[in-house]
Amino acid sequence: MTEKSLSRLLQNADNRFFCDTQRNVIHDRQCLRLRFLNPDDLEILKTVTPTYARGKHFCPECKRKVAIRNGMRGRLYSSAEQFRCLMEFFRDADAQTYDLIRLFVFKGGAAEPIARDCVELKVQDDTWRISSSDGRLTLYHNSYEVNDDYTRSFTGGFHVQNDHGSSDFHGLTKIICTYAYRYHEQAQKAYDRKLRQLHFETSIAVVSNFRRLDKRSALFAYFIYVDLKGRKPYHRQARYMKVLERKDRGDCSVITCRIPRWRRSEFERQMRVLKSRAIAERRMDYPEVCEREISQR
Repeated sequence: MTEKSLSRLLQNADNRFFCDTQRNVIHDRQCLRLRFLNPDDLEILKTVTPTYARGKHFCPECKRKVAIRNGMRGRLYSSAEQFRCLMEFFRDADAQTYDLIRLFVFKGGAAEPIARDCVELKVQDDTWRISSSDGRLTLYHNSYEVNDDYTRSFTGGFHVQNDHGSSDFHGLTKIICTYAYRYHEQAQKAYDRKLRQLHFETSIAVVSNFRRLDKRSALFAYFIYVDLKGRKPYHRQARYMKVLERKDRGDCSVITCRIPRWRRSEFERQMRVLKSRAIAERRMDYPEVCEREISQR
């Protein structure tokens, strides 16, 4: 390629990268090897996407520039000054080129220098900051609050992410590239489920699911209790029981019944079994119905 034809191509700021289609090698716009390539073999690129980069090689002389320039987005798209600042920061941070390629090509990250010793990175939905002080790198991550539906609301601040971890650039890159909020979401959901189950078991342990009614009889005892709807409601199994009234309450039934007095101990034992079944089946509304229909009467 002649100097004149190369200069003409570089006049367009959008021509940031060139791919040698004969060798599948991606070059930066400042690469000195471009002058030795056939213009007809070059594919002009504005951005190197992860999909495009798969199966391609990066020029060994300019691949660091390719990665960093690819991370310049938005208003910093073609700023030579910002490019220089990023090059110097990552050099001083001892950043390896393969980490930069991972960040800015395959993860699609964007970089912006916000101070001489601090760079802000945008990777997917998260914002990170890498600060350099006395030869140590500190990684900051955007702070957020978890909503009731487990989505995030970003608060605008940052917190230290590598307080007790790695301080080299490779370690920080690993933290950024492997971070996924869904793991925190899954852990939070599992914790909340465990908390609800613990609350449920505590609630069901202290509430009574039956009460004897004040009806005098020499032969019978009268009770009201909370049964579970399902394949095996207790009143259908206990042939000695006569159901006097049944009211549906959501996933439960409130039963008023009559039993022979001498079957009372068996009935009370089955009420404890009924509680255990409610716990096993996670009938979360069972304690509430018991509290409302039995304990507060």
